[in-house]
Amino acid sequence: MTPVLAAAFAALLLATNRFYLLEHGSRHGTMDSAITMAGLVVLLLVWKAPDMKRPLLGWLGAGLAAGFICFIKAMPPGILML
Repeated sequence: MTPVLAAAFAALLLATNRFYLLEHGSRHGTMDSAITMAGLVVLLLVWKAPDMKRPLLGWLGAGLAAGFICFIKAMPPGILML
């Protein structure tokens, strides 16, 4: 199995898992599928940025995707009480 085929199969499993997409996210207040996708974007951009014609755009895109993860990830309740 090639890495591209394995990644496509993993994405298909993630996209079709009803519990993971609907029930888990609504109970815990986090969108794990969006965090997983943004993390994959960060990984791919960091991996490919040195080979791009304009690597700065790759690094900026990775930073934006990492910032998106910070915005949608819920804070632990204890941090808000400090």
